[in-house]
Amino acid sequence: MLTLGHYHQAYKLSKRALKIKFVKKLNNINRASQEWLTNNHGAESYDFLCEKALKKNNLKLAYCISKKGAKHFPDDDKFKAHLNKIREFYAKKRDLENALQVTLTIHQHYPNTEATFWNLCKYQMALDRKTDALSTADQFLAKFPTSLRALKTICHITYKNNDPRNCIKHAKKLAEIHPTQHVGHEYLFKIFWSLGKSKKALVSLSNGLKYTQKNSQLLQLACNIDLSSKHKRESIEILERLIQTDPFNDKYHNRKLRLLLSHGSVSAAKNHAGWLLIQKKRNSNYIFKNNGQGKELDIFTKNILSASKSPLYPHWIFSYKTFHHTKKNMPVFTHQAFQYWSQGDPPKQIRRLTDEWNYELNKIGLNNILLFDHNTALAWISENTPEFIEPFRSAFHYAVEADIFRIAYATKNDCIWIDADMVISKSVSGTLAQRILSADTTLYIREREPGLSNGFFATKKSSPFFMEIMNKMKNYSFSGKTPSKDLVLETFGTSRYTDTLAALMEKYANHEKSYNPKNPCLNFNNWKINFVNKATFGRSKPSEGLDYFKTRENWNNFVGEFEKQKG
Repeated sequence: MLTLGHYHQAYKLSKRALKIKFVKKLNNINRASQEWLTNNHGAESYDFLCEKALKKNNLKLAYCISKKGAKHFPDDDKFKAHLNKIREFYAKKRDLENALQVTLTIHQHYPNTEATFWNLCKYQMALDRKTDALSTADQFLAKFPTSLRALKTICHITYKNNDPRNCIKHAKKLAEIHPTQHVGHEYLFKIFWSLGKSKKALVSLSNGLKYTQKNSQLLQLACNIDLSSKHKRESIEILERLIQTDPFNDKYHNRKLRLLLSHGSVSAAKNHAGWLLIQKKRNSNYIFKNNGQGKELDIFTKNILSASKSPLYPHWIFSYKTFHHTKKNMPVFTHQAFQYWSQGDPPKQIRRLTDEWNYELNKIGLNNILLFDHNTALAWISENTPEFIEPFRSAFHYAVEADIFRIAYATKNDCIWIDADMVISKSVSGTLAQRILSADTTLYIREREPGLSNGFFATKKSSPFFMEIMNKMKNYSFSGKTPSKDLVLETFGTSRYTDTLAALMEKYANHEKSYNPKNPCLNFNNWKINFVNKATFGRSKPSEGLDYFKTRENWNNFVGEFEKQKG
């Protein structure tokens, strides 16, 4: 007499070779086969029941069956596969507690696999069980001391746990055993940089670049190193290695030119700019690509080489130069840093930038930034500069209000204006102290050409620069005018700054008389003006962008809507 097991075997054969002639009886045989699978308690039975539970998406039941199967049949890898499938299902559902529980079961029955250790650490960190994750990572590394995955895991956990000493120890080992992998070098750079050990950070980055490929994360880190870094040799070495990795990348050549200028290596910058333009004359246009970056590099190199042909160009060149040390016996600065923010409470991103600026300002004895909004700024204007009440009240955007208020405030106060979204550089305190000590007004100049920006300035009160703007624009009204980019720039914005400086240079013919090539300043009737550069003093916007950039709170987007309607 046939047993249920025989029917099961017959069913399996029928699926493969169709050897059962009486197909009508196949369903009966199938039912008999399933009865055998359900009741025989062998490995095939557990496998069958688990598959059945998974098809019904009953993860809890599938887990219980797979767990028993793994316990009773430890040499059968089918249950390990089932458990991993269940773990993945839980992870996709973001049910990390159950994903972790399943992983612990896998680790119990199938110990000492890299994938299981890695998954345990991943879920423990995601569930903020940092102590458990570190303990697991230590076991992982003890079992696989040279494993890339084990070393990466423990570096990640010690980095996230703010344990720089151990992160450095493991990152050094990772970089030593797997030098062609960027991760170890990357962690060393990040940790040393966060600890203020910038030279060690740059050396680690440079070492990693010896082995890097074009798609390495190290290239991105290297391309974004602070151009104001005080470690000239290490910084230039990094830029040279970037160029070796991709000699046709116009961005790398652009960064090299800025870095050389920030260290005062004007001759070296001119030599490199000249070499770049020679390639262009030879029709080797592989660097000057036909896009925005290529055109910017073209303008930049030509301006570097023509620096002696305009009275403003030497000041533009010097504006790149940064300083990292302050004098021991500096005078007390009376400048009050201030900002304007009128769209509610500043977001977290802005508050973080403000804290960074306050830290650097405090280094040279300056007070924290004073923040104005629409009401406090209007009250100040009404009391101190009533000729700016109408421009301020009729302004069509908060950014225009900020443009107006900073000029009004500067006419009456020793002050420093800082755009709320301006990113700080490492050399701010030393460079700012040098500029304030050397001149009465410090203006913010553009990167590629000597035009002004209004994102930053430092000045003593009654500066002829700001008084000139006030006299030109007092009682101006925006009423009845259609918002546009040109209107913003030409009234109280960057074009107004550039035009005002040009007018003053024409008005005061003696501005060259006190020119000092080591510390150049414009001299307007004994009022000295110098410059800081957007490329090395502080970026005007974070590279990652801010949340409001894509909204109407960004004045470019706001006026763009009107220009589209007009077009």
